[in-house]
Amino acid sequence: MRVFVEPATIPAVALEARLAGQRAALDQRLSAPLWLSFNAVCALFVVLPAWSGQSPPLLLGWLTCLSLNLLGACCLMRWLAPAQAVAGPGLSQGLAAVLGLVWGIGASVIASGLPLAQVLVALLASAAAVAATVPLIAHTATAWAALLGGFFVPTLSLLATREPLLAAVWLCAVLPLFAVFAHRQQRLAAQERGLRADVVDLHAAAVTRGLAVTVDDADPRAVRGRVAALAQALDETGHALTTLAAVPEGLLRLDRDGRVSYVNGVAEGLTGVRLGAALGRPVQAVLQLTAPGADKLTADLIEQCFATGIPQRSPPFACLRRDDGFIYGIECVVSPVRDADRRIDGLVFLLRDVTARREEANLLDWRATHDSLTALATRTTFERQLECLPGDQDLPRLHALCVFDLDGFTALDQRHGTAAGDRVLREVASVLRGGVSAPDLIARTGEDEFSVLLHDCPLDKAQLHAEELRAAIAQHGVAWGDTVLTTQASVGIVEVQHGAASLALAQAKQACLLAKHAGGNRTRALRAGAATRPPDSRQGQVARKLREALTQRRYRFALQTTQPIDAQTLQPSYAELQLQIADAQGQPGPLQTGQLDRALATDVDRRLLLAALDTLRQVTAPASREIIAVDVSPGSLCDSEFAAFVLARLAAEPQTAHRLCFEIPATLSVETAERCALFVAAVREVGCLVTLDGFGSGSHSFQLLKRLRPDFLKIDEDFVRRLGAHAVDYEIVLGISRVAKSLHVKTIAEGVATPAARELLCRMGVDLMQGPLLAPIVAVD
Repeated sequence: MRVFVEPATIPAVALEARLAGQRAALDQRLSAPLWLSFNAVCALFVVLPAWSGQSPPLLLGWLTCLSLNLLGACCLMRWLAPAQAVAGPGLSQGLAAVLGLVWGIGASVIASGLPLAQVLVALLASAAAVAATVPLIAHTATAWAALLGGFFVPTLSLLATREPLLAAVWLCAVLPLFAVFAHRQQRLAAQERGLRADVVDLHAAAVTRGLAVTVDDADPRAVRGRVAALAQALDETGHALTTLAAVPEGLLRLDRDGRVSYVNGVAEGLTGVRLGAALGRPVQAVLQLTAPGADKLTADLIEQCFATGIPQRSPPFACLRRDDGFIYGIECVVSPVRDADRRIDGLVFLLRDVTARREEANLLDWRATHDSLTALATRTTFERQLECLPGDQDLPRLHALCVFDLDGFTALDQRHGTAAGDRVLREVASVLRGGVSAPDLIARTGEDEFSVLLHDCPLDKAQLHAEELRAAIAQHGVAWGDTVLTTQASVGIVEVQHGAASLALAQAKQACLLAKHAGGNRTRALRAGAATRPPDSRQGQVARKLREALTQRRYRFALQTTQPIDAQTLQPSYAELQLQIADAQGQPGPLQTGQLDRALATDVDRRLLLAALDTLRQVTAPASREIIAVDVSPGSLCDSEFAAFVLARLAAEPQTAHRLCFEIPATLSVETAERCALFVAAVREVGCLVTLDGFGSGSHSFQLLKRLRPDFLKIDEDFVRRLGAHAVDYEIVLGISRVAKSLHVKTIAEGVATPAARELLCRMGVDLMQGPLLAPIVAVD
């Protein structure tokens, strides 16, 4: 019994083998020349022994009749027998009977005058010739019976007249052998008909699916045409399978019953199931998709796609779970496959592995919300958590906020280096992490400042907890070389209520500053609304000391030089002029004008400009490449009197304008930036240069870069200092360098402290560097 299988579900190797077998079976039919030659040889075995006993005209006439009969039967059967519907059973039986009679009568007439031994030879040769005709025309039992009847009736009559016993032996011995041979030929004919029917069924299914061309059934060679069409379809299917195997995404094909009919190589790797094991299995057994809130995602996608007839996408964060426990992040699209009548004939699953992309996104999200040095939450994350504290107005819940500020950390960092300071910060974070448990939150909210949010914790309890943490920090030593580094912390604590957390962090810092002014290494607690400003802020102390220094002339000017990153590249000599005032021990130190009020900052800017012009005046060569840069505070940029003062001084000394550079802070607000653009345009008109200082530290750095188009760009020290340890800082500096190159702006890296950082900056294409790696700051006479 034949079993019909759809061509679309037959593996390519099995289909090719099956078609090859069918072509071989159809090509094994006995050809006409071979059949005629075999019959001619058998006729000679009949004629030659009887040549002496019969007249030549009889032999010649019989041979002529036999040849014409054989030739006509061969040609007719060669053309018509393969198309049995055309030849018909009647024609086949008639031709078989005529051919059998010709053989039998001819053999009987010729052998009638021969000795008995020659009669047997002639009959056996004739029987062999008759047997040779079976593969050509004996396709049915009736045709075979007509052939035997036509042959055995004359021969039995001849033997019965010569020797009745021999006729019985001939009938009982030779006839069963012919019957066995005929049965074998009938089986071969039945197999040939079955193969032809299989070819017809396969071809019809391929035509229905649009895989093969139609063939005219009236053509005698229709079977060969169908085989050729199926072979062409097989080649096209092979090309299609090769194309699908090259698709970079996983692909699964389902039939209309939801069973797997194809899996490409990528899908095999994702599911862990080979094609041979997946064929015919329900897709749920091969593909196990899940998502948050959808444990049976595979079945849901199939149901929705069949119901709507439109492609379905997997929800966010879908996963593929394998039997071995491995989990992939997956993006899945399920699309319907339609037949020629636009009916859904199956589904296709397209799977994209997004595991690496999700891990990278999670890492970026983590880096955006956590400090890369201490792995604690950032200030932004901490403030967001403060705004989402649990509680309501009717039933307020008290929480506590603690701010830990390390005492003397700046001196420790300068004395032992940045690496030692980073190690101390990590150790302090570890101490805090060991003393605080969920749902409480720890964050690094400043350079040497940590904050802890204690949920549902009254102020008294929070003060005890903070005191324990402060003592643990003070007792924790950090081994560094031959010494042990220790640090202490001042702690400020405030109450926080739901809906009143916006000022909590500032109040906690004020409490921390009270503890620091009281001597440090202690805690100060303030209840909600009771926090007050410290008596003398740090900003006020700086302004007071500067006024005293300017009055008593206890200040000096110094140059902080730069060097080319690449020693082989010729770069202009760039130096920044700074104002330094003496501290309590008489040691000069840099001044941050951003901490001063507007009037005092503008006074410092005027002094810096005059000192820069004096320095440039000492180098009178017009081709000199030495550039002196001075800082300009935001207040001075918005002061029209300061701009007029600068233009007046430059008009008096035009030969120095092209070597004077103004450093504009990148932390300007949008409003100040517009006034700054007017100042920049005015000084550029007389030939001065412009530097955008501290690039990356302000939220509008890139807007200022586009608006001002400076000549130099200083990359903020915070990004350069940990360049080799933090991938985010590396990518930021690399991006800044590329943007500056595209705008033809030279870049200066601030705070370069190690040869490794210099090497990295050189690879990024940064032009100049400034920092501890260079010579110390040089005083100006």
